[in-house]
Amino acid sequence: MQAVGWYLFFLVLAGLAGGLAVLIAHAIMGAPLPLPDAVVLGAKITPIFAILLGVGLLRVRPMNAPNVLVTALASVFSFFAGFLGAGVFLAYLTTRPLKGALTA
Repeated sequence: MQAVGWYLFFLVLAGLAGGLAVLIAHAIMGAPLPLPDAVVLGAKITPIFAILLGVGLLRVRPMNAPNVLVTALASVFSFFAGFLGAGVFLAYLTTRPLKGALTA
């Protein structure tokens, strides 16, 4: 259940990041972006956002092979499936133990 909540939260964050990128492009160009151009811009921003979010989540978790692999898979999937694909892996990463956490 925790992963589903984080997935939805990350999806909202990705939408806000894409919207912010479109607003910045609009301010620089001085004219509204057509929808196809906005979609292309969002496709270019998504992998950057997924990588930054993955590194941020990985910093507070142990640097072991499963955590690094999940982060790498999220980065690769962001190029093919956008944030819908990357968000699944990043949400799973939130369920992994934190550094220094006691595990049963």
